[in-house]
Amino acid sequence: MLHWVAMRVAAGGIPVLPFFERYDGLPALLSEKSRYIREWVRVFYATLFIEEDRQFIDFMFQERHYCLTRPRLAILLGVQIAEEPHYLHYMAYGNTVPPRRPHETLFPSDEEVSILFQQPFLHGTPRTPDMLTPVAHSIHLALRKSLLYQIGYNEGITALQQWLLLYIMTGRDFDLVDFFI
Repeated sequence: MLHWVAMRVAAGGIPVLPFFERYDGLPALLSEKSRYIREWVRVFYATLFIEEDRQFIDFMFQERHYCLTRPRLAILLGVQIAEEPHYLHYMAYGNTVPPRRPHETLFPSDEEVSILFQQPFLHGTPRTPDMLTPVAHSIHLALRKSLLYQIGYNEGITALQQWLLLYIMTGRDFDLVDFFI
């Protein structure tokens, strides 16, 4: 659960919630106080199958098979599917299918991400969390505690993290359901 007041303080008094309110259902989803049951999450990922065109997911739970379509997943998450496809991973991988392992990821250009980082942001400046502006850093931490995988590489910011942060900071549309899938 994200604490919006603490995030505002960390961002130097700038309200962070409006960045998330641009996306229907996202603030409620990230503010959910539901119980997290580690074993259920483990079983979910151990049995998860994602259809090739990402139109549905299959998984097993308590010896029952479940199939969730994109519209049903949007309802369960309390978000809306984008009217026009704005698939975030297409920005990170171009028009290719996302790789099963990292390689040749397309990072946003220095010009695009310069708004996320402290100035001066020159060509070749490291894209590390400590170089983010206070607002971008607060949003990045919020994303790492909610939408993004939480374990692992903390020294830098992956291409997907940069694209997601850039989209949220600039209010650009992306398909949240596709991002989850």
